[in-house]
Amino acid sequence: MKLLIMLVPMLMIGCDGSDGSRESFTLHADADGDSCDAPSHMLNADETTSNCSCPTGFTRVGFTRSLRLDRLEVVCLQD
Repeated sequence: MKLLIMLVPMLMIGCDGSDGSRESFTLHADADGDSCDAPSHMLNADETTSNCSCPTGFTRVGFTRSLRLDRLEVVCLQD
């Protein structure tokens, strides 16, 4: 129990963004159902996912590999 009490405050450090950190995540599809992933061999992934948009307060910043290694997913970064 003592270990749990010590870990909780450590896990919460930096969660409020006051340290300059910003939240990011990847999208497979946006809220409208538009695809946000593309085959990893495509050079025009931006065109393939042009209808994909990040939620309000987040900006589309690039791509990263998805759980399927042959796909790329859009990365959204907090403004």
